[in-house]
This record gives sequence, structure tokens and C-alpha cells, in this order.
Amino acid sequence: MRVLVTAASRHGSTWGIATAIAGTLQDSGIDVDLLVPDDVMTLEDYDGVVIGSAVYAGHWQAEARRLVDRYHDVLSGMPVWLFSSGPLSDVPETDDIPAEQPIDDHWAPDDLPMLFEQTLAREHRVFPGRLDTADVGIPTRVLMRLLHQQMGDHRPWTAIRAWANEIAAELTHARVPVEA
Repeated sequence: MRVLVTAASRHGSTWGIATAIAGTLQDSGIDVDLLVPDDVMTLEDYDGVVIGSAVYAGHWQAEARRLVDRYHDVLSGMPVWLFSSGPLSDVPETDDIPAEQPIDDHWAPDDLPMLFEQTLAREHRVFPGRLDTADVGIPTRVLMRLLHQQMGDHRPWTAIRAWANEIAAELTHARVPVEA
């Protein structure tokens, strides 16, 4: 079994989530390729795909949307899971997010209906992200303050690994323990 995990990330937060998902899938015995979307040249050797993107201004990054546009006909015929990363405020504290309960999809990107239509994805999850002042300039810091966004790392690692474990179980029909 071979799975592609790919994600578009502006500052590395979403890529970190993709890396955790890939690691959990590998721990379950699945052969995983972890690539940025623009490096994906074919999907023909994969038995499933996990695609993620950072969300800015309500939309997935162009790189991830281009991947879906390029391969929508192939993606719609295979198991696909989608994830988005981005909300930093009005989300539960990282330790308060139960592994079995994702953040409400009201945080989902505006282009999610199109992504589901093109991929026939099995599921979409939204995970809080990470944003540090060192990653952004003064205009973004001002905007973040105006929007009441909380800087810092809000990624719920237990929930991310639990979701990857669900994907592995669906692909292999075997449950792998989740490490906190």
C-alpha cells in the first residue's frame, strides 16, 4: 500500500501537520511519499492521497488547488482525505480538543465544496495552525491583532495523529495505537 501526503504551507505549520500524518501512516506499515503539491508528477502509483493546505482569506493555497485541478479525474477514483490548517482564534486550547472530535467545519475554506466535488474526498478536517511573529512582517502582525488572532502554536498533535490513524485503519483495516 502506497499513499501520497501533500500539503501547501506558507510558513511551515501545515507542512508540520502533513509530516505528522505521514509519520503516523508509516508507523502503521503504509509506504508514504511526502511531497509539496508542485512536486507531484503522477498519482498512478498511489492507493490513496491526503491533501492539505494552509487557509488564508478563506481559501486554500494556490499550489494545493492547482494539484486538485490537475488530477481531479484521478483523485475522484481513489481514496482521498483533505485537511485545512489556519484558524488561530476562537478555537479550543490545543489540549482541550478531543482526538475523536475535530474542530467544527465552519472554519472550513470557502473552496471546500469545489474540492469535494473534484476529489470526492472521504473526509475533511480543520486543524488550528501556528503563526509566530518571526514568520510575518509588521503589516501581517497588525492585521492579526485587528482580527484578534492569537500568535503561537495551536496545532493539536493528538487529534492530528488520531485522524491519521483513522485513515490508516480505513486503508489497512487495522488500528494503530496513537501516541500522545
